[in-house]
Formats: sequence, structure tokens, C-alpha cells
Amino acid sequence: MLTLCLSTTSQNRDAEKLRPIARHAPAPSTDEMMALFKSATTDAAAEGKLRALAENGVSVAQYLYALLLSPANTNKQRITAPDAALASRYLERLITERSFAPAAAAAAFLYDIGGANLPRAPGKAADMAIRALELKSTDILQNLSEDRWGAGFWAALQQRLADRNLYHGRIVDQRNDRTIQAARRLLGNP
Repeated sequence: MLTLCLSTTSQNRDAEKLRPIARHAPAPSTDEMMALFKSATTDAAAEGKLRALAENGVSVAQYLYALLLSPANTNKQRITAPDAALASRYLERLITERSFAPAAAAAAFLYDIGGANLPRAPGKAADMAIRALELKSTDILQNLSEDRWGAGFWAALQQRLADRNLYHGRIVDQRNDRTIQAARRLLGNP
């Protein structure tokens, strides 16, 4: 299931800080890019505009375009083929260059499910989940609580939390209360 992570006020503020300084023309507002994203699923012109903004380095457009390309986008009427590898590159760029928490949460899910051109990588998914927690993403904590993660993810996440002395117990490849409590501690929400 694809969750759009720019729906709350705090996330919109995060999105606003990602907008680069305009070189020639100002980038569209976050609301305008959200409208493009919603239309881009079925409208080639909107998809082209969103892609052009993403390719020109507009951070919010990169995030939204990555969500559009993600195999997690299950809209049956989509006109753009899933491209998990390109989506992961946009998300990782946002994580590295902008420390954008929603991108880290989306990347964790993307690496967990994989795609035709991106193999599943539970360890990488766990790394992205840890990064999302470090960046104070409450979305990742909610996703962890819902237990929709694939084989290998929980063991990888527990190991990374244990390495930070936050998880205590056996490493088992299943969600448990100790894992969620350790994630809450990393988030700063005991």
C-alpha cells in the first residue's frame, strides 16, 4: 500500500524546506506539486511535468516522483511503469542531501518489497528504517507497528537496534514488543 507522507502540517513544513532556491523560475508550491502527483498517475502531461521538476532537482518533486514510480503504487490505472531502481535513487538522494525523513520511511518500504529492477534487500530496508527513526519519522514507527514487513527484515532491524544497545533479547525474524520499544527509544518517544 502506498502512503503519501506529505499529508500533515509538519510534513508540509519539511517539504517546504526541501524546495531549492529557484534558478530561473520559482518551483511550484507544494500544493501544486501534490496536484501534479495526483494527476500524474493517469495523465501523461502531468507525469511529464512532475518528472521534469524531479530531474531539475526540485526535492518535493523528486519525492513525489519516487512514490509514483514505486512498485508500492498499486493504482491499476497508472500510466508510468514501476521503476524501483530510479525511485530508490531519488529517495536516497533526498535522505543523503536533505535528511528528509519521509524519504527514509518510503525507502525502507521500497527496499523491503523490492521490484522488477531492484532486488529485495531486508538489510538495506532496516538501514533505511533506522535512518527514518533517527530523522524522527513517526510514519516509520506506525509502519513498524503494523507488521507488514518481509522475511529477513525484523532480524536485520533487531540487529541494528542491538548494535546501538537499544534492543535486548534474541534476534528473531518477527516483530515483537521489544523491537517496537527499541524503535521508540531511537525515535525519542519511550
